[in-house]
Amino acid sequence: MTHFRLAKVHLAARRPALAAPPPDTGPRLTGERREFALTTGTGPAALTELTPPPHHPYLGGGTWERLFEELGTRLPAEYVALMDRYGAGCWGDWLRFHTPLRTDGGFRRLAEQNAEAYRGAIGGWRAEDPFPVWPEPGGLLAFATSNDADVLGWLTEGPDPDAWPLVVWPRHAPQGPPLPYGLVDTLLAWQRGRFETEGLPGLDRDDDPVEFALFEPWDATAYW
Repeated sequence: MTHFRLAKVHLAARRPALAAPPPDTGPRLTGERREFALTTGTGPAALTELTPPPHHPYLGGGTWERLFEELGTRLPAEYVALMDRYGAGCWGDWLRFHTPLRTDGGFRRLAEQNAEAYRGAIGGWRAEDPFPVWPEPGGLLAFATSNDADVLGWLTEGPDPDAWPLVVWPRHAPQGPPLPYGLVDTLLAWQRGRFETEGLPGLDRDDDPVEFALFEPWDATAYW
């Protein structure tokens, strides 16, 4: 039994099914491709097999260097590579990765808004064991939110962003510990239906993970 808290999620917070299922054209992944995507594959290769990236990922009109200047820090290389491949959008009809390279300061503004909300929750049941608040050292820096207002971010501990732990601040549960995986491994395990925690709900036993392992890309009209 792992010491990380992997609690069952509230039924109301379960990932919703697609509103309009695509036409039945047969299984998307079969045979060795399905086995690689769901069991044997690792890292970005398995993730892109399971959840194909868009042809034209949208990140916004800015640059990574400009964003790093706005934030006063670089961001984990794993996140940058993932966003370069997928862009902004919604994973599994649940987890929204916000547009990182907006030219209106939107990424920093969202991070500041989430930091202020986290600061306000300290001492309450949602953050009874709180982390520091970004931009404090080790503070929670948000970069994604769920459809139910759960927050996914890093604890900005130390000078090396690639070593920052990943953490969820759940809306319907107290603050839990850092997640056991990095970003890509967390997405892969979650999309496979092999990982869940408060704020990242799992699938039902009879759900086919491939049907839920979707990515909806955004474009320049997206609010986030």
